[in-house]
Amino acid sequence: MFDDCPNCGEPLEDEATFCPHCGSDPETGWNRDVDYYSVELPEEEEDDTATLSYPEDVGTRLKSLVGPAVVFLAFAIFVSVGYETYGLRILAWAVLLIVCTAGGTADLNLKAWAFRTVAPDPVVLDHDEIRRPYWHIPAHEPVTVIPRLLNLHLVKNDGAVFGIGANQRMFFIVFTIAALAAAVAVFGRWTRANATVAHIAIGLIVAGGLGNLYDRLHFGFVRDFLHMLPGWSLPFGLSWPGGNSEIFPWVFNLADVMLLLGMGTMMWYMNSLEKRRKLAADAAAAMSPGGPAPRPAE
Repeated sequence: MFDDCPNCGEPLEDEATFCPHCGSDPETGWNRDVDYYSVELPEEEEDDTATLSYPEDVGTRLKSLVGPAVVFLAFAIFVSVGYETYGLRILAWAVLLIVCTAGGTADLNLKAWAFRTVAPDPVVLDHDEIRRPYWHIPAHEPVTVIPRLLNLHLVKNDGAVFGIGANQRMFFIVFTIAALAAAVAVFGRWTRANATVAHIAIGLIVAGGLGNLYDRLHFGFVRDFLHMLPGWSLPFGLSWPGGNSEIFPWVFNLADVMLLLGMGTMMWYMNSLEKRRKLAADAAAAMSPGGPAPRPAE
Protein backbone atom coordinates (compact mmCIF):
# COMPACT_ATOMS: atom_id res chain seq x y z
CA MET A 1 0.00 0.00 0.00
CA PHE A 2 1.03 3.59 -0.58
CA ASP A 3 1.28 6.26 2.11
CA ASP A 4 1.05 9.02 -0.48
CA CYS A 5 -0.79 9.05 -3.81
CA PRO A 6 1.78 8.32 -6.60
CA ASN A 7 -0.20 10.61 -8.90
CA CYS A 8 -0.78 13.82 -6.91
CA GLY A 9 1.46 13.21 -3.86
CA GLU A 10 -1.30 13.81 -1.30
CA PRO A 11 -1.48 11.51 1.77
CA LEU A 12 -3.77 8.50 1.57
CA GLU A 13 -5.99 7.03 4.27
CA ASP A 14 -5.42 3.45 5.39
CA GLU A 15 -6.55 0.85 2.80
CA ALA A 16 -7.84 3.58 0.48
CA THR A 17 -8.72 2.28 -2.98
CA PHE A 18 -8.97 5.74 -4.57
CA CYS A 19 -7.22 8.99 -3.80
CA PRO A 20 -9.74 11.46 -2.30
CA HIS A 21 -7.85 14.36 -3.89
CA CYS A 22 -7.34 13.35 -7.56
CA GLY A 23 -9.69 10.35 -7.83
CA SER A 24 -7.06 7.92 -9.17
CA ASP A 25 -6.37 4.34 -8.13
CA PRO A 26 -2.90 4.22 -6.50
CA GLU A 27 -2.28 0.70 -7.84
CA THR A 28 -3.22 1.16 -11.53
CA GLY A 29 -3.50 4.92 -12.05
CA TRP A 30 -7.11 4.60 -13.29
CA ASN A 31 -9.02 7.84 -12.65
CA ARG A 32 -12.67 7.06 -11.99
CA ASP A 33 -13.77 10.69 -12.27
CA VAL A 34 -12.45 11.49 -15.74
CA ASP A 35 -12.17 7.93 -17.09
CA TYR A 36 -8.50 7.76 -18.04
CA TYR A 37 -5.19 6.45 -16.73
CA SER A 38 -3.59 9.35 -14.90
CA VAL A 39 -0.17 7.66 -14.50
CA GLU A 40 1.94 6.27 -17.28
CA LEU A 41 1.36 2.58 -17.93
CA PRO A 42 3.35 0.18 -20.11
CA GLU A 43 2.55 0.74 -23.77
CA GLU A 44 0.58 -1.98 -25.51
CA GLU A 45 1.86 -3.45 -28.75
CA GLU A 46 0.32 -1.82 -31.79
CA ASP A 47 -2.07 -3.86 -33.86
CA ASP A 48 -0.65 -4.22 -37.34
CA THR A 49 -4.09 -5.04 -38.74
CA ALA A 50 -5.29 -2.01 -40.68
CA THR A 51 -8.82 -0.84 -40.11
CA LEU A 52 -10.54 -0.32 -43.47
CA SER A 53 -12.77 2.69 -42.92
CA TYR A 54 -15.23 4.23 -45.32
CA PRO A 55 -13.44 6.46 -47.87
CA GLU A 56 -15.01 9.90 -47.86
CA ASP A 57 -13.02 11.72 -50.53
CA VAL A 58 -13.07 11.25 -54.29
CA GLY A 59 -9.33 10.72 -54.50
CA THR A 60 -9.39 7.72 -52.16
CA ARG A 61 -12.18 6.06 -54.11
CA LEU A 62 -10.45 6.66 -57.43
CA LYS A 63 -7.16 5.27 -56.12
CA SER A 64 -8.94 2.08 -55.10
CA LEU A 65 -9.93 1.57 -58.75
CA VAL A 66 -6.39 1.89 -60.09
CA GLY A 67 -5.69 -1.84 -59.84
CA PRO A 68 -8.87 -3.00 -61.65
CA ALA A 69 -8.43 -0.22 -64.21
CA VAL A 70 -4.86 -1.32 -65.03
CA VAL A 71 -6.00 -4.92 -65.50
CA PHE A 72 -8.89 -3.76 -67.65
CA LEU A 73 -6.64 -1.59 -69.84
CA ALA A 74 -4.02 -4.32 -70.28
CA PHE A 75 -6.62 -6.89 -71.28
CA ALA A 76 -8.37 -4.49 -73.64
CA ILE A 77 -5.10 -3.57 -75.36
CA PHE A 78 -4.26 -7.24 -75.71
CA VAL A 79 -7.54 -8.18 -77.39
CA SER A 80 -7.71 -5.09 -79.60
CA VAL A 81 -4.20 -5.07 -81.08
CA GLY A 82 -4.18 -5.92 -84.77
CA TYR A 83 -7.88 -5.54 -85.51
CA GLU A 84 -8.09 -1.84 -86.38
CA THR A 85 -5.69 0.92 -87.33
CA TYR A 86 -4.26 2.73 -84.32
CA GLY A 87 -5.38 6.13 -85.56
CA LEU A 88 -9.05 5.18 -85.51
CA ARG A 89 -8.70 3.29 -82.22
CA ILE A 90 -7.64 6.46 -80.41
CA LEU A 91 -11.15 7.89 -80.74
CA ALA A 92 -12.69 4.58 -79.68
CA TRP A 93 -10.46 4.44 -76.60
CA ALA A 94 -11.23 8.05 -75.74
CA VAL A 95 -15.00 7.46 -75.87
CA LEU A 96 -14.78 4.23 -73.86
CA LEU A 97 -12.53 5.62 -71.14
CA ILE A 98 -14.40 8.91 -70.80
CA VAL A 99 -17.76 7.16 -70.39
CA CYS A 100 -16.30 4.54 -68.05
CA THR A 101 -14.45 7.06 -65.87
CA ALA A 102 -17.31 9.56 -65.71
CA GLY A 103 -19.90 6.87 -64.97
CA GLY A 104 -17.81 5.11 -62.32
CA THR A 105 -16.92 8.36 -60.57
CA ALA A 106 -20.55 9.51 -60.57
CA ASP A 107 -21.72 6.16 -59.15
CA LEU A 108 -19.19 6.10 -56.29
CA ASN A 109 -19.81 9.73 -55.40
CA LEU A 110 -23.60 9.37 -55.38
CA LYS A 111 -23.35 6.31 -53.13
CA ALA A 112 -21.05 8.14 -50.74
CA TRP A 113 -23.30 11.22 -50.73
CA ALA A 114 -26.43 9.13 -50.08
CA PHE A 115 -24.88 7.27 -47.15
CA ARG A 116 -23.76 10.59 -45.67
CA THR A 117 -27.00 12.52 -46.04
CA VAL A 118 -30.12 10.35 -46.41
CA ALA A 119 -30.24 8.99 -42.84
CA PRO A 120 -30.43 11.44 -39.89
CA ASP A 121 -26.82 10.58 -39.03
CA PRO A 122 -24.12 9.67 -41.58
CA VAL A 123 -23.82 5.91 -42.05
CA VAL A 124 -20.11 5.17 -41.64
CA LEU A 125 -19.16 1.82 -43.13
CA ASP A 126 -16.34 0.65 -40.89
CA HIS A 127 -14.78 -2.60 -42.05
CA ASP A 128 -14.82 -4.27 -38.63
CA GLU A 129 -18.46 -3.39 -38.01
CA ILE A 130 -20.04 -4.21 -41.38
CA ARG A 131 -18.48 -7.69 -41.42
CA ARG A 132 -20.40 -8.70 -38.32
CA PRO A 133 -23.55 -10.76 -39.02
CA TYR A 134 -25.85 -8.54 -36.97
CA TRP A 135 -24.81 -5.27 -38.62
CA HIS A 136 -27.54 -3.40 -40.46
CA ILE A 137 -28.20 0.09 -41.75
CA PRO A 138 -29.95 2.15 -39.04
CA ALA A 139 -33.69 2.58 -39.55
CA HIS A 140 -34.58 5.87 -41.21
CA GLU A 141 -37.39 7.54 -43.12
CA PRO A 142 -37.05 7.72 -46.93
CA VAL A 143 -36.27 11.11 -48.44
CA THR A 144 -38.74 12.17 -51.14
CA VAL A 145 -37.14 13.53 -54.30
CA ILE A 146 -40.19 13.45 -56.59
CA PRO A 147 -43.48 12.58 -54.83
CA ARG A 148 -44.74 9.10 -55.74
CA LEU A 149 -41.98 8.76 -58.33
CA LEU A 150 -38.56 8.66 -56.61
CA ASN A 151 -37.43 8.26 -52.99
CA LEU A 152 -33.99 7.88 -51.46
CA HIS A 153 -33.72 4.95 -49.05
CA LEU A 154 -30.47 3.28 -47.94
CA VAL A 155 -30.32 -0.48 -48.44
CA LYS A 156 -27.61 -3.10 -47.92
CA ASN A 157 -27.84 -5.25 -51.06
CA ASP A 158 -26.25 -8.70 -50.82
CA GLY A 159 -27.49 -9.70 -54.29
CA ALA A 160 -27.24 -8.47 -57.87
CA VAL A 161 -29.24 -5.86 -59.79
CA PHE A 162 -32.32 -4.81 -57.78
CA GLY A 163 -31.31 -7.20 -54.97
CA ILE A 164 -31.86 -10.39 -56.99
CA GLY A 165 -29.93 -13.44 -55.73
CA ALA A 166 -29.08 -12.42 -52.17
CA ASN A 167 -26.06 -13.80 -50.26
CA GLN A 168 -24.20 -14.99 -53.37
CA ARG A 169 -21.29 -12.54 -53.08
CA MET A 170 -18.50 -14.70 -54.50
CA PHE A 171 -20.64 -15.87 -57.40
CA PHE A 172 -21.46 -12.29 -58.39
CA ILE A 173 -17.81 -11.22 -58.07
CA VAL A 174 -16.73 -13.96 -60.48
CA PHE A 175 -19.69 -13.32 -62.77
CA THR A 176 -18.99 -9.57 -62.87
CA ILE A 177 -15.32 -10.10 -63.72
CA ALA A 178 -16.29 -12.53 -66.51
CA ALA A 179 -18.91 -10.08 -67.84
CA LEU A 180 -16.37 -7.23 -67.84
CA ALA A 181 -13.89 -9.42 -69.73
CA ALA A 182 -16.59 -10.26 -72.28
CA ALA A 183 -17.44 -6.57 -72.70
CA VAL A 184 -13.77 -5.75 -73.32
CA ALA A 185 -13.53 -8.61 -75.82
CA VAL A 186 -16.54 -7.25 -77.68
CA PHE A 187 -14.93 -3.80 -77.71
CA GLY A 188 -11.62 -5.10 -79.03
CA ARG A 189 -12.73 -7.71 -81.54
CA TRP A 190 -16.30 -7.13 -82.68
CA THR A 191 -16.81 -3.38 -82.86
CA ARG A 192 -15.59 -1.03 -85.56
CA ALA A 193 -13.32 1.84 -84.60
CA ASN A 194 -16.04 4.37 -85.55
CA ALA A 195 -18.89 2.53 -83.77
CA THR A 196 -19.32 5.30 -81.19
CA VAL A 197 -22.74 4.14 -80.00
CA ALA A 198 -21.38 0.67 -79.25
CA HIS A 199 -18.39 2.13 -77.41
CA ILE A 200 -20.66 4.31 -75.26
CA ALA A 201 -22.80 1.27 -74.46
CA ILE A 202 -19.76 -0.81 -73.49
CA GLY A 203 -18.42 2.07 -71.41
CA LEU A 204 -21.71 2.20 -69.48
CA ILE A 205 -21.63 -1.56 -68.91
CA VAL A 206 -18.02 -1.48 -67.69
CA ALA A 207 -18.67 1.54 -65.45
CA GLY A 208 -21.71 -0.09 -63.86
CA GLY A 209 -19.93 -3.40 -63.41
CA LEU A 210 -16.86 -1.80 -61.82
CA GLY A 211 -19.02 0.36 -59.52
CA ASN A 212 -20.82 -2.63 -58.02
CA LEU A 213 -17.68 -4.80 -58.07
CA TYR A 214 -15.90 -2.14 -56.00
CA ASP A 215 -18.69 -2.29 -53.41
CA ARG A 216 -18.62 -6.09 -53.19
CA LEU A 217 -14.85 -6.21 -52.78
CA HIS A 218 -14.59 -3.23 -50.44
CA PHE A 219 -17.69 -3.60 -48.26
CA GLY A 220 -19.00 -7.11 -48.93
CA PHE A 221 -22.30 -5.80 -50.32
CA VAL A 222 -23.64 -3.19 -52.75
CA ARG A 223 -24.88 0.22 -51.58
CA ASP A 224 -28.36 0.92 -52.98
CA PHE A 225 -30.46 4.04 -52.39
CA LEU A 226 -32.85 4.74 -55.30
CA HIS A 227 -36.48 3.62 -54.97
CA MET A 228 -38.88 4.27 -57.83
CA LEU A 229 -42.68 4.46 -57.64
CA PRO A 230 -42.95 4.44 -53.83
CA GLY A 231 -46.49 3.98 -52.60
CA TRP A 232 -47.78 2.46 -55.85
CA SER A 233 -49.39 -0.95 -55.28
CA LEU A 234 -50.16 -3.82 -57.62
CA PRO A 235 -53.81 -3.95 -58.76
CA PHE A 236 -56.41 -6.43 -57.56
CA GLY A 237 -54.57 -7.11 -54.31
CA LEU A 238 -51.70 -8.88 -56.08
CA SER A 239 -48.26 -9.18 -54.46
CA TRP A 240 -44.77 -10.33 -55.32
CA PRO A 241 -43.28 -13.54 -53.87
CA GLY A 242 -42.53 -12.66 -50.29
CA GLY A 243 -45.69 -10.61 -49.81
CA ASN A 244 -44.59 -7.18 -51.10
CA SER A 245 -47.45 -5.51 -52.96
CA GLU A 246 -45.55 -2.48 -54.35
CA ILE A 247 -45.37 -2.16 -58.14
CA PHE A 248 -41.60 -1.66 -57.95
CA PRO A 249 -40.30 -2.90 -54.57
CA TRP A 250 -36.61 -2.94 -55.53
CA VAL A 251 -33.99 -0.38 -54.48
CA PHE A 252 -31.08 0.20 -56.85
CA ASN A 253 -28.20 2.57 -57.63
CA LEU A 254 -26.64 4.44 -60.54
CA ALA A 255 -24.43 1.45 -61.46
CA ASP A 256 -27.57 -0.65 -62.03
CA VAL A 257 -28.98 2.08 -64.25
CA MET A 258 -25.79 2.23 -66.32
CA LEU A 259 -25.70 -1.56 -66.68
CA LEU A 260 -29.28 -1.76 -67.97
CA LEU A 261 -28.91 1.34 -70.14
CA GLY A 262 -25.67 0.01 -71.63
CA MET A 263 -27.14 -3.42 -72.37
CA GLY A 264 -30.28 -1.90 -73.87
CA THR A 265 -28.23 0.46 -76.06
CA MET A 266 -26.00 -2.40 -77.20
CA MET A 267 -29.01 -4.54 -78.15
CA TRP A 268 -30.52 -1.64 -80.09
CA TYR A 269 -27.21 -1.02 -81.87
CA MET A 270 -26.75 -4.68 -82.84
CA ASN A 271 -30.33 -4.90 -84.09
CA SER A 272 -30.02 -1.74 -86.19
CA LEU A 273 -26.62 -2.89 -87.51
CA GLU A 274 -28.11 -6.20 -88.59
CA LYS A 275 -30.93 -4.41 -90.39
CA ARG A 276 -28.46 -2.17 -92.24
CA ARG A 277 -26.38 -5.17 -93.26
CA LYS A 278 -29.44 -6.95 -94.55
CA LEU A 279 -30.55 -3.91 -96.57
CA ALA A 280 -27.03 -3.54 -97.99
CA ALA A 281 -26.93 -7.23 -98.92
CA ASP A 282 -30.33 -7.00 -100.65
CA ALA A 283 -29.27 -3.89 -102.55
CA ALA A 284 -26.02 -5.54 -103.66
CA ALA A 285 -27.88 -8.67 -104.80
CA ALA A 286 -30.36 -6.59 -106.79
CA MET A 287 -27.57 -4.70 -108.57
CA SER A 288 -25.48 -7.79 -109.40
CA PRO A 289 -25.81 -9.35 -112.92
CA GLY A 290 -27.23 -12.54 -111.54
CA GLY A 291 -29.50 -10.81 -109.08
CA PRO A 292 -33.23 -11.33 -108.89
CA ALA A 293 -35.35 -9.62 -111.51
CA PRO A 294 -37.21 -6.53 -110.36
CA ARG A 295 -40.81 -7.09 -109.39
CA PRO A 296 -43.39 -5.75 -111.87
CA ALA A 297 -45.34 -2.73 -110.88
CA GLU A 298 -48.81 -3.51 -109.65
